[in-house]
Amino acid sequence: SYNLCLMNPSASGTVRIVPTKTKTTTTTTTTTSENPIRRLKDVVVKIDPAYANHEDDIKAFEGAFAVCDAMKKELFGACFEALPGALYKHILPGVFSSVASGWVKRYTAHMGLPYFHWCGTCRMGDAKDDSVVTEAFRVHGVGNLRVVDASILPTCVSAPTALTSAAIGYEASNILLDAWMRKQN
Repeated sequence: SYNLCLMNPSASGTVRIVPTKTKTTTTTTTTTSENPIRRLKDVVVKIDPAYANHEDDIKAFEGAFAVCDAMKKELFGACFEALPGALYKHILPGVFSSVASGWVKRYTAHMGLPYFHWCGTCRMGDAKDDSVVTEAFRVHGVGNLRVVDASILPTCVSAPTALTSAAIGYEASNILLDAWMRKQN
């Protein structure tokens, strides 16, 4: 089998914070612009990764599936079935037929999973209006809070994010140590 990963997709998903109705001890309150969100339980976070929503991503997957299919045929002949394979064809009959138009888009929309490399959600920079954290990993406008993980990266790296995150953590530890040493003097 093979595993395909689109490291830097063209599609861009959304994260929305949606106010919910909450019960207080005596009345029901609705969060509105006049009554700002006061508690985490007042909201629901809705994440739409937008898999298979950009034509460039579908074309990239179509090309990757074609290359993998050609490798399978040349190296293994008919001894195994590559994805979407017989199993998926039985689970969702007609959806993943290689002769059906648009099967890659349907396959990606139904079966695509993230690698949980959440990059770019807390952009680093000096300006508050276009970034979340400073170069010292401090969250703009929030005291005593730093973000030290892959979310500060502008895009997902085409490398193991665990190692990249370890390097980010190492740099952050140096910054924290320097700050602590300055306070001691």
